[in-house]
Amino acid sequence: MKLPDRKLVHLAKRPELHTQDSGETDPNNMTANLILMIEQEASLLNCLNQVKDVLHCLKRDIDPPEYQVLCDLIELLKDACVIIE
Repeated sequence: MKLPDRKLVHLAKRPELHTQDSGETDPNNMTANLILMIEQEASLLNCLNQVKDVLHCLKRDIDPPEYQVLCDLIELLKDACVIIE
């Protein structure tokens, strides 16, 4: 290695860079993971679960038979989602 002493000293003082696992820094892998997370969050099944949670919070304010009809409808839609996926 033919480097001037000044360059060698400079290189010696620089902190060592460790290579990370390629899976952690691979932009394609990170993008794929991000897309998967977005798809899961935006999935119809996830949206139905959120609607059911809100409906449960409103249970006291809704007529019991209407509440049950809505819960049954959500369950039917969830079953259909599972079949489609």
